[in-house]
Amino acid sequence: MELALYAFDSCPYCQRVYRAMDALDIAYEKRDVTRNPSYREELEEAVGSGTVPVLRIDDGESVRWMPESQDIVRWLYENYGEGQEAPSFSLHQATTFLMWGLLAVSVFFQEYQHILWIAALGIGALRSIRNLWRTRAWTHGAMAAMFLFAVAAVTLHWTGIVSIPWWYGAYALVLVIFLGLVVARLRLARRAR
Repeated sequence: MELALYAFDSCPYCQRVYRAMDALDIAYEKRDVTRNPSYREELEEAVGSGTVPVLRIDDGESVRWMPESQDIVRWLYENYGEGQEAPSFSLHQATTFLMWGLLAVSVFFQEYQHILWIAALGIGALRSIRNLWRTRAWTHGAMAAMFLFAVAAVTLHWTGIVSIPWWYGAYALVLVIFLGLVVARLRLARRAR
C-alpha cells in the first residue's frame, strides 16, 4: 500500500499520527498542506475540506481517504501493528496530564508552588523541544523558548534573585504565534491564486 499523509507540523492531531507512524516504522509520503497549496487543493477536492490530518490509502486497486487522527491511528495499528493495540494513553497525553496536574496541585500547596511550577514548566519545555526536534516547526521552537524562559524566571524569583513577570512573555508568544499563522495563511492564499 502507498500511504500519503496530508498534514502540517504544528497541528497537534497530526503529531498524534506522526507518533504512531514512527512507532510502527511505517513508510509514507508527507504532504504538508501549508507548504504546497496543490496538496490542500487535492485534499479539498477529495474530501470536501482542508482539515488535517487525512491519510490517503492507495492499495493499487482503489484510493481511500481517511480523516480524523484517532481513526487513522486505529487503522494503522490494525494494519501494521502486528497484534499491537493502538495506545489508549500516550506518553504525550501522560505528560500533558502531569503538567496540568502539577499546576492544579500548586493551588492547594502554596508552600511548594515554585517547585511545582518549575516541574510543570520544565515538562512543557521538554514536550516542546521533542516536538521541535521531530517537526522543525517554528511554533514548537517558540513554545520551547517560552517554557524555558518561564522556568528561569520562576527559579530566579524563588531564589530571591529577581522577579520577572514571565507571563507577559506568554502573552507575547500567543500574539507571535497568532500573527505567524495569519501570515502563513495569507501566503498560502496568495500561492493558491
